[in-house]
Amino acid sequence: MTEQHETHTVVVDNLDHTNKTDFTAFLPVALEDVVRAQLVAASINTNGDAQRCLHINIEELRTTFSQRAKADLASGSDNHLNGLFGTILCQHVLHAGGSNQKAVFFRDDYPIVRDFLTPIQKLDRLSLNIDKQNGDSAGLTDAIFIFKFTCKRKMMPMVR
Repeated sequence: MTEQHETHTVVVDNLDHTNKTDFTAFLPVALEDVVRAQLVAASINTNGDAQRCLHINIEELRTTFSQRAKADLASGSDNHLNGLFGTILCQHVLHAGGSNQKAVFFRDDYPIVRDFLTPIQKLDRLSLNIDKQNGDSAGLTDAIFIFKFTCKRKMMPMVR
């Protein structure tokens, strides 16, 4: 048997969620044998520009290969940042027009990728938690994320 891979694009947003920083999005079709997850783009409307970064934690994609270093390891109020999916550095941009709304855009500027040595057998939801630099909930409104997922597939050889 030979290994083939499938690449799936998944758009996740918080538009129909009451809580904009902690929400679960369900996939209409579950992905199987996920070996890689990559954030390729994001558009996040923010409340002001005091946030220097946005930590994106996705419960189903947690990993031991991501950790946040800090001065005092005994302080545990932000330990939930260990294992997070990725961090977007903020550059707040004013929307065009007469709006005071600012946004953070991520366009695959640097890799936010997680490889899974043991494939995720079934991925049918993404539970997101978005925090600012100190681990507190981020100040944001609408957010849209575009992910690419790579799934491993074992293909049977063609019979002639």
